[in-house]
Amino acid sequence: MSIHSPPMLLELAGCILLSDKSRSILDLEDLPIELFPPFFVEAFSRGHTEVLKKMVQAWPFTCLPLGALMRKPQLDMLRVALDGLDMLLALQDRPRRWKLQVLDLRMVPRNFWRTWSGDMVDACSPEDIKKNRTLKLGPAMAAKLPLKIFIDLCLTEGPLDEFLTLLFLWVTQRRDRLHLCCNRLKILAKPTSHTRNVLRLLQLDSVQKVEVHCT
Repeated sequence: MSIHSPPMLLELAGCILLSDKSRSILDLEDLPIELFPPFFVEAFSRGHTEVLKKMVQAWPFTCLPLGALMRKPQLDMLRVALDGLDMLLALQDRPRRWKLQVLDLRMVPRNFWRTWSGDMVDACSPEDIKKNRTLKLGPAMAAKLPLKIFIDLCLTEGPLDEFLTLLFLWVTQRRDRLHLCCNRLKILAKPTSHTRNVLRLLQLDSVQKVEVHCT
């Protein structure tokens, strides 16, 4: 008899739950926390959008590093995440285990998706922990704080791509409830009114590195 390692068993459990999408949505409130990351990755890879929306609403960690799952900007997955957040923001009573404070859209590798133990997935990075001293708050208190969305941004003379256009429009309409943060900012063109409009959306104190190349 072969003995499966814990990660293999967790992955198998996620596959079984996803075989019945309606059941998996109902089971999220009782899903063990350590199953959320592998379950989310499996739903992401299979394109189970309704399951992903529900998982965003019930996310039991302070950070959701969605960008780390994308090799390139995926408009459909961004829309799924934003729809899930909209549903969450519309609720008067948040899910009991909900802790999400940071949606990280930076497309860089994160240990989060490779580590399924609770205290290793409490935040996106040490830098984000320093900026989030409220990591252990429950849903009631966390709901009073602005949600933070992290991106890396490169501004050029051309128009924004569809991914950023959707994100900035969504942020503009909800500025009182969230902060758009940018650690790395590149400006590769002379500043225009468009550039200034984008910069007005950012929490400028979140910028850690700036590159400006204007010719």
